[in-house]
Amino acid sequence: MPSLSELPEVLTVDEVAAALRIGRSAAYGIFREWETSTGRQGLPCFRIGRSLRTTREHVLGYIAGGGSPTAQQLPALSEATVRQFPKRSPRRIAQAR
Repeated sequence: MPSLSELPEVLTVDEVAAALRIGRSAAYGIFREWETSTGRQGLPCFRIGRSLRTTREHVLGYIAGGGSPTAQQLPALSEATVRQFPKRSPRRIAQAR
């Protein structure tokens, strides 16, 4: 595993998980936390198609902030800039089973 400063500029979920020494599911969890909290918690990310990505600076800021992004390193986010996941209705959950 390369040092944090040697990581690529844009990171995949697997690279973030390895850098933070957490599991892949936990990495997806902190990305989802950021998306659902309108940028107040979790690790900032963006989508390329269906893939999630983040930047090296966001990972370093997440580490420096003790598990949350530091306000100095992140731009202000509005409700419109953060994609909200739709809630699944009980009917759709039953259909999925």
